[in-house]
Amino acid sequence: MMLGALAIGIGIGYGISAPCQLNLASSLIPHRYTSVATSVCYTARGIGGFISPVVIGAICSAFGKTQGLFSFQLAAVLLFILVLLMLVYEKKMDIHIS
Repeated sequence: MMLGALAIGIGIGYGISAPCQLNLASSLIPHRYTSVATSVCYTARGIGGFISPVVIGAICSAFGKTQGLFSFQLAAVLLFILVLLMLVYEKKMDIHIS
């Protein structure tokens, strides 16, 4: 039950983040390179999805932990740090996210 709920949550998160990422990438470059930007974004997501288990496994091994609860704790801490960095960047650059 929990796994199904989390899979739905991941799907919703991907469904929200992917179009936003692609819109941002295509708005930052000249219009004729939109397909290249889209390809780079999807390639980066694929490479990240492929490499992340290897990186998490290496971090768990370095700390002498198994890839159970520790990997989720690590992800939570890194996500918290990312949110803090985003908030600092938002304040510094005077960006208004609504």
